Amino acid sequence: GIIAAIWILIAVVNLNQFRAIWYADLGAVQLAKTELKGFPDAGWAGADIVSKLDVAELSLQSSLQFDATNRVANQRLGLISMLRRDFVSATRYLKIAEKQAPGHRGIMKSLAYCYVWMGDIQQAQELLVYIPEAVEELDVYVWWWDEQGRSDLSGNAKLALDALRSVPYQP
Repeated sequence: GIIAAIWILIAVVNLNQFRAIWYADLGAVQLAKTELKGFPDAGWAGADIVSKLDVAELSLQSSLQFDATNRVANQRLGLISMLRRDFVSATRYLKIAEKQAPGHRGIMKSLAYCYVWMGDIQQAQELLVYIPEAVEELDVYVWWWDEQGRSDLSGNAKLALDALRSVPYQP
């Protein structure tokens, strides 16, 4: 009986954490289902899936109501914001996620690209030096953003690429 009471007490004390984890995981699964629908034949899921992300976003936002620092929810909301081209919101979410998991490569890379797209090349470069493939990716982004009619983002990619190439070494 004492052990059961201890477990119940632990569950009650941590109820908000359990709810946050539940909704974050639910939102992550909903996001993955949307991103992977039709895989591998559907190609790369890009901005065309934005209109289908409302349910996942709602679950992830519910997670933050119970724990505003939940890494999974903040990271996924950052990715959704990136797909919506809302780089300011994406940066806010990703910075919170990065504090929960410093050095997490996926979070660092997404945050670095948010900085690039916002034109904060200095902040971007501090993170991109840890991403070996960044030079090749930025080189493609210079072309890709131009093809999308976003010469501003293409220009930011070029600035970041030039800055990264000027670094004598990458850690």
